[in-house]
Amino acid sequence: MDTRKYLERALELEKNIYTLDRLMGRLRAQEQNIDVMPKTYNEPRGRVRNDDILGAVLFGAIPGLVIGIIAGFIFLIIFLIVVKKMNLDIPDEVLVALWLAIGIAGTLIGFGKMDGFVRYYPPELAYEEKMKRYNELTKQDNLRVQNGIQQKKILNSEISVLSGERNKVKETLQQLYNLNVIYPKYRNFVAVATFYEYFSSGRCKSLESHEGAYNIYENEVRLNTIINKLDDVISHLNEIKENQYAIYNAINEGNKKSAQIYKNTVELIANTNEIAQNSAIDAYCSYITAKNTEVLKYIALYGR
Repeated sequence: MDTRKYLERALELEKNIYTLDRLMGRLRAQEQNIDVMPKTYNEPRGRVRNDDILGAVLFGAIPGLVIGIIAGFIFLIIFLIVVKKMNLDIPDEVLVALWLAIGIAGTLIGFGKMDGFVRYYPPELAYEEKMKRYNELTKQDNLRVQNGIQQKKILNSEISVLSGERNKVKETLQQLYNLNVIYPKYRNFVAVATFYEYFSSGRCKSLESHEGAYNIYENEVRLNTIINKLDDVISHLNEIKENQYAIYNAINEGNKKSAQIYKNTVELIANTNEIAQNSAIDAYCSYITAKNTEVLKYIALYGR
């Protein structure tokens, strides 16, 4: 078996899994960002009555009554002082009448304040225009919600298709690894890409031995010449271009491919109310199927 060819096939499958993961992640984020919650608009109102009875009593009638009584006593005392100094003879009935008049006036003022709490507001001059605007906003929001629900349906359908393809690729990759060409510890995207680069560049001709890929790989990881964790590779992608070109190139291609398919898919669902055929996803799925078929033939040939 040509080890380089084997690594090339394994790298292709790993890259396809990475691309599918990135694409599904983007589509899931898009699906979650679609808001399908209806908005609430305040319906315009015409002639409105404010019935704050408790407020009218507490802040209108009672204060007015108290103020009226107090004002009556104060006026009565002042009046009596003036009458005494002027030695006027005024009947008690007149004094009581005056006090009651002032008290009643204060009470009426209190009930006048009460009317400020219990009253009708005049109708809006632009009520018809506001109602028209309200109906239009409600109609537009209902349409937004319906479109959002349909877009979520399309996205979920596409994600389901991609998930099925990913399962197929994963299964094929597992069958390829089951040929036991690579030690289990190194059956991952970064290690396979790095081994492929070693073989393609002529740095080694075997996986084992002192000058083999395993040993070179472990030495470079220990010396921090290369990064062996995928998350760290993704975070420092531009920095690893020189020392880990194969994984850099594979991830870069996967990012570009997933971004392009994502863009085409979002544009498609933004302009349709039906689950239309997504040519970008269909084309990529066809490509994956073809690659899977090639690898399965390869496995059948060498797995006997």
